[in-house]
Amino acid sequence: MYRKFVVLGVFTSLGLGAIACDRPGADATYQVTDSAGVKLVMNAEQGVWAPDEVWQFREDLRIESPEDEPGREFGMLAGVVVDSRGVISALDFSAQNIQQFDSNGTYLRTFGGPGEGPGQFKRVGGELRLGRGDSIVVPDLGNLRVNIFSPDGLFARSFPMPSFPATPFVWWALPDGRLAAQVNVMVMPGQTVDNRANVIVRISPDGTVLDTILALPLDPIFDISRGPASVKTRFFNSTATWTMSGTGLLAVGMTGEYRLSVYTADGTLRMVFAKQHTPIPVSQSDRDAVTEAHTKAMTDQIAKIDNEQVRGMMKDMAGNIEFGETYPAFGGVIAGPEGSWLVRQAFRAENLARAMSRSEVDGEPPAPPAIDVFDADGRFLGTIRFPAGFRLAAVAGGKLYGIETDSLDIPSVVRLTRTGDRSPH
Repeated sequence: MYRKFVVLGVFTSLGLGAIACDRPGADATYQVTDSAGVKLVMNAEQGVWAPDEVWQFREDLRIESPEDEPGREFGMLAGVVVDSRGVISALDFSAQNIQQFDSNGTYLRTFGGPGEGPGQFKRVGGELRLGRGDSIVVPDLGNLRVNIFSPDGLFARSFPMPSFPATPFVWWALPDGRLAAQVNVMVMPGQTVDNRANVIVRISPDGTVLDTILALPLDPIFDISRGPASVKTRFFNSTATWTMSGTGLLAVGMTGEYRLSVYTADGTLRMVFAKQHTPIPVSQSDRDAVTEAHTKAMTDQIAKIDNEQVRGMMKDMAGNIEFGETYPAFGGVIAGPEGSWLVRQAFRAENLARAMSRSEVDGEPPAPPAIDVFDADGRFLGTIRFPAGFRLAAVAGGKLYGIETDSLDIPSVVRLTRTGDRSPH
């Protein structure tokens, strides 16, 4: 049984009413209507938070790379998960292993490691998820399998990655132990994009593809129907992004429009929330800054590659750049505390270029984009900001966990506790 839903045009097809809701004494900041059981929320650019209601954070834990323990130093931290006991698991992309710490930051163990044997990884990126019973789910693209570990890091089993119709590369865990994964269709030369879409599928714990939860618009980055000329490096283009909450709700949207749709795990649409957004053009100076930084970074990478064919492909990609006409309306979404949704604002050219050429500037990590906070009812509350170099990685127990890099690119795991958590009336 397959279900397919396209996430575009929801407001157009369902309509948006004009029921105004507002805080006492404030101008109306959002409109809510209901259509066939689907809540539609349109927010103004101004959130409903009063100044004293804005979320504030304090750092209450920092796990730093150990300098005096060979083999334990952090290389490139890519993902973090926190289980029901507060145990923190951090995935190191460089070492291809996972280090675990208790809720106080005390080191517990390391497991995984590079290789092709049971419980080893070949090319694990940032996908680290919690499965049923606090099990740890680690998709491994290099070995084309999904590894399952016990909460204490013992290898339990693995299953082959399904190829339906291509290898899934974005994964989330559902509360019932099943998995949700995004499959991007590659359109090859001689094929057409007609009737093709990327999909989010539901997968059983043994790797069987059960059904399709959602269909997403085809991402042009996977359309190489015109051969090498269509392989481009794209900046600021609209793309699909999605996340899964701990209760199994799925929020998905196209970054070109400030609108997200919330579905249940079986693909039933429950809510659509949007925010007024004024498009910002990508200027020529923006394009020049990103092009220069990208070309320099690619040139440095190409110089380290021995394979001439790979070098040639990367040179072609380095010079084949495409920019969106305007910046995306937002950059991504993650499920926040208390049913909230945290929507990351889009990177601007200055920060993106600086991130690609930090060693050429001042070495300091750029400030991350601000986060727009929406409550469980889709109301835009306001905006929060994190420290420079901080990347939000997980939310657990009302606390926020992130990976923070310093001026030397040395990462730490940082936990932030929210204060001033009054809710709007």
